[in-house]
Amino acid sequence: MRFFMKTITDSNFLMDLIAPMPISQFFEEYWGKKMLHIKRNDVNYFNSTLQQEQIEIWLKYSTLTFPTVELMKGNRTNPYEFSFDHMLTKYNNGKQIDKQKIQQLFHDGHSILVNAFSQFIPSLAKQMETLHQLFTGKIQDSLIISTDRKKAFNIHHDKEHVVAFQISGEKEWSFHNNYSKYMRGETLNFPFTPAPTEVLIMQPGDFLYIPPGLRHQTTTLSSIPSMSISIILDLVSGIDFLNKIVKYSYVKYPQLREMIPPYSTLEDKKVFFDKMKSIFLGYFEEVNWEDTYEQLQLENEKIYHNFLEKTDQNAEISLETEVIRINPKAPTIQSDSQIIRFQYLNNVLPFHQIYRFSLDFIEKQTTVFKVKDIFGMLADDLKIDLAKQLIDIGYLKIID
Repeated sequence: MRFFMKTITDSNFLMDLIAPMPISQFFEEYWGKKMLHIKRNDVNYFNSTLQQEQIEIWLKYSTLTFPTVELMKGNRTNPYEFSFDHMLTKYNNGKQIDKQKIQQLFHDGHSILVNAFSQFIPSLAKQMETLHQLFTGKIQDSLIISTDRKKAFNIHHDKEHVVAFQISGEKEWSFHNNYSKYMRGETLNFPFTPAPTEVLIMQPGDFLYIPPGLRHQTTTLSSIPSMSISIILDLVSGIDFLNKIVKYSYVKYPQLREMIPPYSTLEDKKVFFDKMKSIFLGYFEEVNWEDTYEQLQLENEKIYHNFLEKTDQNAEISLETEVIRINPKAPTIQSDSQIIRFQYLNNVLPFHQIYRFSLDFIEKQTTVFKVKDIFGMLADDLKIDLAKQLIDIGYLKIID
């Protein structure tokens, strides 16, 4: 609770979502424990964040692409049923939505799912930013449009915290008791579907919170389509730390790449196991958890919807671009006769030995310099590529 209270005033959107419930009550009684439905009887409650008209205009006049836009009918619909190939871009895998087909499939019972919808609506993006400042982890919003009197999703559970709010129409949510509090890294198949333990109806202005693992399914009840926003809060977990810490441990301890001897005796295996265990335990003692946490935050920033803007900026890097090192922490460099492994925080970049002089040059820089000034034996295009990679992992920053 104390963690949240430090920054809770930065998130007016969270307060609006759960109003009139106090923040303290929400985290103490519901967060990670049980479902919460706040019924308001106010169809205009979320008008300042998102309106039905904004959604309709976006669908009508925007060029829709897959996988930003997907279809669901119980499970995900094959994109070839509603899209066609076009020139590849860096933002999608080359599939443009056929609006006539998507309309036909929608009336046939398919739901429309728009991933990261906030990137198209400034008012929603502003509200999402406040959540992003409050919660450390991956935050993903989706617009879900479901046709009347059809099931939107089959019964399922999410491994993340989920919050949702209704914009138009009515949606029935059915909940089941078969869930576990800790679902990270696990996939469970339930052999049967019991009767729901609770059923509620979401109307415009309503809010819903679902803790991780709680099984549920939805059905649109109204004669008009249901439009709602679902937000996934996938917070940093112990598994995330473990995966990040172990992933590149071989850079500092190359002997971890050693394979177990073939035809080993029991004694040989025990020696090998003890050696690996000793290395890992020593490595865990040396790990800087704050650095690991910062790196996880950096990766989550890339997943956030404004990563597209960051990618645009990165794509425009030229020899005249000015950059600077933004963190005094030195990288770990481990090399053999051919390969350099450059580890910064918990990211590792492999380079050919020809990059060594350039990497040494950059490491010594304490002031702004241009990409073209990178010392070494690299051609101009390789200097640009090197700068892009170092910017992506947070070692360098572009000077605006």
